[in-house]
Amino acid sequence: CFEFFETLSNDADADAEEDGVIAFTGTTLDLTDIVVGNILVNLSLRYLCSDDCKGLCPVCGADRNVTDCHCDTQEVDPRLSVLKKFYDGQE
Repeated sequence: CFEFFETLSNDADADAEEDGVIAFTGTTLDLTDIVVGNILVNLSLRYLCSDDCKGLCPVCGADRNVTDCHCDTQEVDPRLSVLKKFYDGQE
C-alpha cells in the first residue's frame, strides 16, 4: 500500500511544468495516466519473500538461500559486447 499526492489545476494561467502541477481542461478528468504512473513508480524491482531473502538465480533457478550457484548473472548489452573484448585485453 502506498500514498501519492498530485496537484491538479484547470487554471489556464498556471505554469504547470515549473510548479509540478498537472494541468487539465474541461469538466472531467481521466486519472488513468496519473494512477498508473504512480503505481509503476512504486512497484518493487525485486519480489522477495522476506527482507533477508537472497531470491532465485535468474539463470538456473536455484534457491540462493539454500545453495550458491556460480552462474554469471551479469547482463551485458549486446551493443556494447565488443567493449568487453577490449576490456579483457583481447583486442
